[in-house]
Amino acid sequence: MLEKLLKLARTGEFTISDYSEIQEIGFENAQKIKHLIIEKDLDLPIMAFYHLKNLETVQFLKGVKALPMGCFSGCNSLEKVSGLESVESVGDFAFSYCTNLKDLSTLKKVKSVGEYAFFNNFSLKMLELGADLTEIKRFAFANCESLLELNIRADINKVKLGEMFLFNCKKLQKLVLNKNSYYSVFDNIDICNEKPYFNCGLDNITIKKCLHTRDTNKYKNWHNIVDKYKK
Repeated sequence: MLEKLLKLARTGEFTISDYSEIQEIGFENAQKIKHLIIEKDLDLPIMAFYHLKNLETVQFLKGVKALPMGCFSGCNSLEKVSGLESVESVGDFAFSYCTNLKDLSTLKKVKSVGEYAFFNNFSLKMLELGADLTEIKRFAFANCESLLELNIRADINKVKLGEMFLFNCKKLQKLVLNKNSYYSVFDNIDICNEKPYFNCGLDNITIKKCLHTRDTNKYKNWHNIVDKYKK
């Protein structure tokens, strides 16, 4: 541990193979971490790295299956997280207030994105969610002011979209959805009650593999969405 602390002091880098090492070094030393390397697939506790204000990069070397609630919440210097290819769940508030997060691994195996998971993320521009996705909970991407493109590779008929999950994503230009049925993307969403795209700048919805769509005139003036479908 002494060797790790000396390296932390010199470089800002800290490597862990067990979460207890973070607890062992104490709050003050943890706040000095700029580059965190996680060697194993750990069962991380709730709010594992909450408010490590100097943390800039995180690398999961062996992959990780779950990012618990508040895992990186408040890490407002965090810019890059890699090694998330095995993640199946992103917990509530997991990346909330990560205001500088720009580079995030593709979440290829993610099944669930929690409430407010990326809330107040001001720097993330693009994100891809894999074919295993089943749920995006309410306000998941709320206030992601720089988000330009969200690509959902799952069959949208099988994905539960939470209330206002794209709230206030004012720069969002492209929402890519995969779909194999005959119905419009809106048919499995209670638009009047849930308003999943409320107050976003979305003007282009692309539906891949769509055979045809229903008449969507009734949606044209709804929250500035212009429906543009590609068969």
